[in-house]
Amino acid sequence: MKCRVCAAEVPEGAPRCPNCSAAAGPQDPCPHCRAQAGASPHAELRAVCDVCGGPRVPRLDRAIRYAGRELPLLRRAEKARKARAGWRAAAIASGLLLPLVLLFFAALSAIFGFGFGLLLATLACVLPVGGFFAYAILQAGARGREIGPALDAAWLAVATDVAAQTRGLTAPTLAQKLGIEEPQAEELMALLDVNDALGGSPRVRVGPSLGPRSGAIAVQPTEIAAEEEAAAVEQDQAEQKGRL
Repeated sequence: MKCRVCAAEVPEGAPRCPNCSAAAGPQDPCPHCRAQAGASPHAELRAVCDVCGGPRVPRLDRAIRYAGRELPLLRRAEKARKARAGWRAAAIASGLLLPLVLLFFAALSAIFGFGFGLLLATLACVLPVGGFFAYAILQAGARGREIGPALDAAWLAVATDVAAQTRGLTAPTLAQKLGIEEPQAEELMALLDVNDALGGSPRVRVGPSLGPRSGAIAVQPTEIAAEEEAAAVEQDQAEQKGRL
């Protein structure tokens, strides 16, 4: 088999090209950039597209078909990630501007003396910049907190698809198919049982340990309702039909 990127020889069964490290074999299109590329482990997003860096859930077993319920959830996580990056940039910019404004008015005070008019001018400039700095920090934190629940629901949806298409599913098998460690697969199977008891609605939260080499999984309520997810899936299917 030849690498689709560098045309080097790839040993049979190798997950990546030994020459350029590109993913080998057939790949699903990325839900964000639509590139047929592999996914690499990520400390926060668990797995990301090798091309655009957006969050993905890799399909290691090509015999398993994903229903697509994870796609709108992954896009939601990517949207929150980009929004967080934007607010972080705004916070950095305003944080750098604030001391410059203070330094400017301190220079004016040294030259002309500090009077009531200069005080009003200082407050008129410093307060909006400082307020926006605090607001940007709060918004970045809020957008960052939206990433986890969306990823949790996406991985749980994929685990549900694997469980539905694998007879006699065990924790080692689930770990192999999702690329996670066996202790996390055992906890994920327990969450699948909880999800089934709740009527198939992904209202449980899978903690950060769902990613490779993580800690314990926590079960918490998530804000993602089943009706909202169903509407998102319908929208995603409509978009795919439109592309065809």
